[in-house]
Amino acid sequence: LFWKEACGFIFNVRLGVRQIRAVLLSWIVLRICPFLSERARIGGQLFYQIQNSGVMLSRRVEIDRVCEEILLSSGLYDEAYRQYGLSANMGATNLSTFRNIAKKYPMKDKSEILQELIKSTPGEEGKWFATAKSLSLLPLALKLALQSPCEPKTLNRAARDYLDKDPRFALGVAMASLHWLSQGWGYEITGFDVRAALHYALEAAQKLGWAEKVRKDIKKKVAQGKSGG
Repeated sequence: LFWKEACGFIFNVRLGVRQIRAVLLSWIVLRICPFLSERARIGGQLFYQIQNSGVMLSRRVEIDRVCEEILLSSGLYDEAYRQYGLSANMGATNLSTFRNIAKKYPMKDKSEILQELIKSTPGEEGKWFATAKSLSLLPLALKLALQSPCEPKTLNRAARDYLDKDPRFALGVAMASLHWLSQGWGYEITGFDVRAALHYALEAAQKLGWAEKVRKDIKKKVAQGKSGG
């Protein structure tokens, strides 16, 4: 099966002679020489030759996927995950990327996968909010929502969904939504989005008995936003 896939890959991606040699040598090392104690290290060196041979970025993703498959089919799960787990499984959204990786590596702890994904996107931690929430890692989700810009509409929906079952979390994400709205973040934001964030924050605060304090915090945030331009 691998031989068929490798030949098809070589033809479709149109690799050069050096790249073809690296692919074939990788197969030989990982399939024909299973007795080599250092085959993972050798395979990694060969894959490095492929990746650093002037291939366009879109094709490098294809190469990463083939290299990952070579390692997986040889039982080298840790090596495959470490070298290609992230780059070979990118999805249309951050959540789909996480699901792709978690499905392919069920032996890996999901929270560990998420932490490594977060580290791979410094300055964009907020984009993993929905993934953390889907894993019920609510403290982490709230931390991410406050750490870097996060879509206010996403935060508003989370505040709505958790208003009754976890008002503390709902309050946190609603306030995060108001914060990013005051900073000008969000896609096609309307007055409805602002009112929704305000509504969920006050509703959650009421349930927690913090209504007065939260009103003051919101007024302060609004004043800061105005003074900031």
